[in-house]
Amino acid sequence: VTFVYRGDAETERVRLESNINALSIDGITVDFESLGMMERLADTDVWHIAYEVGNDLRVPYSFQVFEPGSEPETVLDPYNEKVWEPEVAALRASIVELAGAPAQPWRRRTAEAGDWDEVELGAGDDARTIWVYKPAAFDPRRPRPYPVLVGLGAFGIGVGMRV
Repeated sequence: VTFVYRGDAETERVRLESNINALSIDGITVDFESLGMMERLADTDVWHIAYEVGNDLRVPYSFQVFEPGSEPETVLDPYNEKVWEPEVAALRASIVELAGAPAQPWRRRTAEAGDWDEVELGAGDDARTIWVYKPAAFDPRRPRPYPVLVGLGAFGIGVGMRV
């Protein structure tokens, strides 16, 4: 599968942000900053990266675009209408889904959905954003604490992101 991004004259670098980048890890000393870095086609504004995969691939992805004098911007693929729309909008991603990908029926909600709260922890370089899910019937005065599940997924969210 080949990923392509069309930049402009200001585009310095483009990185594919996706779990598929793990295919290029060949040991524990890999340079994680270079994972997913796309190559520019000579004399064009087109960037590309390719991976050899089976025809059953389904994976989310986005592009991290680097331009001079600004923070990198994460953008979805403007040429792909298939977009994953999670409850946490910051995690939106384009989806590549090859012909052999197994069926994935839409999930059925068996209960009313709750809400996600975005919380910023720390400051500066040590700042972290977390999302806390509160069930629809959440009651802060409940005498018993709610069960907690902690999920860490920084590799898939953004290469180089510290958790």
